[in-house]
Amino acid sequence: MDCSHNVAIVWLILAVHANEPRATSAYITLKNAYLPGGSVALVAGNAACAKTVCYAAPGYKLGALNGTLDGKNLLPNFQAIARYTCTMDYNCDAFVLSQPTMVSFARNSSQPSGNLYFSTTTCGDPAIYAPPATVYSSDKSYPYCTDTCRSTDVEVYQYCPCYAFQVLTTISRENVSVDEIQDTCNQNPKCAAFDTDTTKAMHADHNGGQDRIDAARLYECVAGGHGNDFPAEGIYIKHPTTPIPKDPAPVSLMVNFSGIAGGKNASDGAPGSQTFLGVGAVMHGFDYMQENTDRGWNATYAALSLARIKAGRLRIARTWYGPDWTMSAWGAPLNFSTPKFEQFCRWIADMQSANVTVALQAGWWSPANTCTIGAPGGCTPDPTKDLPIYTNWMSQSLQELILKRGFTNIKILVAFTEPLDYDSGTVPPGYNRSTYYVAAVTALHQRLQADSLRHLVKIQGPNSALDPAMLAFARDALGSIGAIDIYSGHQYSYPSYAAWYDKYKTAIDVVRDTGAAYIVDEGGDGDEAFRNTSAYGTYLALMHTAAINAGASGVTMWLYRDQYYVWPLEDSNGHDSFYHGLHRWGTEPWLPYASDVRPSWYAATLLMTHMGPPHAQAPLGAKSVETSGEVEAIAIAAVRSAAVSVGHQMKTNERNVGKNDGCDRSIVMVNGGSESKSIKVTLMAYTPSACTEHNQTLFRYLYNPADVPVDAKPIGSSGSTNPLESNFVLTDNIPPGGMVVWATLGTATR
Repeated sequence: MDCSHNVAIVWLILAVHANEPRATSAYITLKNAYLPGGSVALVAGNAACAKTVCYAAPGYKLGALNGTLDGKNLLPNFQAIARYTCTMDYNCDAFVLSQPTMVSFARNSSQPSGNLYFSTTTCGDPAIYAPPATVYSSDKSYPYCTDTCRSTDVEVYQYCPCYAFQVLTTISRENVSVDEIQDTCNQNPKCAAFDTDTTKAMHADHNGGQDRIDAARLYECVAGGHGNDFPAEGIYIKHPTTPIPKDPAPVSLMVNFSGIAGGKNASDGAPGSQTFLGVGAVMHGFDYMQENTDRGWNATYAALSLARIKAGRLRIARTWYGPDWTMSAWGAPLNFSTPKFEQFCRWIADMQSANVTVALQAGWWSPANTCTIGAPGGCTPDPTKDLPIYTNWMSQSLQELILKRGFTNIKILVAFTEPLDYDSGTVPPGYNRSTYYVAAVTALHQRLQADSLRHLVKIQGPNSALDPAMLAFARDALGSIGAIDIYSGHQYSYPSYAAWYDKYKTAIDVVRDTGAAYIVDEGGDGDEAFRNTSAYGTYLALMHTAAINAGASGVTMWLYRDQYYVWPLEDSNGHDSFYHGLHRWGTEPWLPYASDVRPSWYAATLLMTHMGPPHAQAPLGAKSVETSGEVEAIAIAAVRSAAVSVGHQMKTNERNVGKNDGCDRSIVMVNGGSESKSIKVTLMAYTPSACTEHNQTLFRYLYNPADVPVDAKPIGSSGSTNPLESNFVLTDNIPPGGMVVWATLGTATR
């Protein structure tokens, strides 16, 4: 036997009904039970003993605290755990110990912390019931640790029914006999048990009481009750007055695949988005530029990053596009062969290879980027002179990027950042920030129309706070003339699903009747320490679920990964998680510093992979559908793929993850609470008539903040189900903070 472990062996027997207590040779099989402090008792056949406590069938070793078999973690209260587990499990009425034993403790050096001990049996004479439980010692210097390391080095003899003990006193005297310790305990009215703590092997017959020991402990009983609870030796039956907690009913949820997202609950499902473009992020095309290569970026990190983007299926990347990349000074001739422009094109090509839609910033600062290639300050735009320069820059850039170089994955122009929130530069006379923003976007819209480029891109705005007044202004001033195709806005650091949902829905409701898309263009939490935790994955999941249910057409969170900024922000420091140009907001760190990922990356890529169209270039995207929203801390959202054409039925061999046939489904559920929750989801209109040949199997993916992977790979499937075989009802159990996705969307294997 391996001498590296301290283990005690106890056999437990099958739970039986209280009115039929009986001994049987079957072994106990109970559900997982959560113990005080969050420990878990697994009380059925786990030989690996990876959890806190493992009860197992005969032949398997029992586990120990913290999943180790270290003697310092030896747990003596086997019966106590089984008793607690049975009490907490309303399906359990009783259990028995097939071989009741006396109390058995490890040696002093192996004692659990504290001074409280638990009986592994009721009272009994060891000569009648059984010898003490065996204790294995790893201490080979111990005189009686033989090759098999079996040594009953400690025995406890118990006088009365007792459940828990604490040390009453310790006797230290050389050569004291067991009979003397027994007499001492007999004469002390508080003494309920004693141990022999011997340096010799002791036996049930005490060797006639002549064995000599060096020390002993006397114990008093601090929790009795065995006399009432155990009418027969070794059999535990719940006391009639013991409250038996019932498992709560599962949380009832609903998905209606024929409905459209936009209502908080099924009863108020207002019209929502016609398309859902997917989950993306802000990720600037800085990678190959000198400010990044000087800080360690190279082809190896570029390949690693691109492989993760492809594996995680980033859908949209919103990127900075600096006027200095093509102009040496404001109004200078455009040069599309500068190092930075070529380096930017290299990044765009990477995104195109990964099927990532690019949202290109048509200037970052308003009004500054209509009169300068640099940061705000030093210029006041002259609309008659500077707006033509601005619109020419953007028009010529689109011709170069899309028509000449073939980057058709550039589909969105983001018209400035937060232009209605504050002035980034000096507004020209006769304008305020809002009216000048309207003038700039209108000029851009008209120039692209004149150059026959307008159909190539959607203009997105106002990219400001989730302020209904700002959206109403943009709708009336720009949407009414077709100058804005996608409305957008953002906010940070809301505390809950409900807060995110209410804010998103209030904003989207302003533009909902226009039929235009709405993208949440940024989002996250401003606490950097929090962003480095696994709980941030849950936070992002709740934020995205709220956005989908509110009717958003897509989300580009801030940021996909940490990045060094380029001129004129290459030295930004001391605010908003900027560290000498490095912006630490990503789900990945700056790869030259650390090539792993943060816990939130696993949650983000789970959303990117499954909550969107089959791929970012799918022309019809996906559709967000009606759900029950948030119920008892469980938030649920769902999308389905859009059909290629009405009435067209795809054959099985035609289908792949890049086609839209209207048959794919994805459901995300997030547990925002602190306890595990069982759920039951009713799936309405799950199978369209055109999908009769489609494999309807949903694959399950779990993000558990208490058990985050470390392999920097998207989370794989952990199960599957076919709703056609379960009457269109989906059941699951979601751990605290967990996110479960059930999907055909984004699955490589059907």
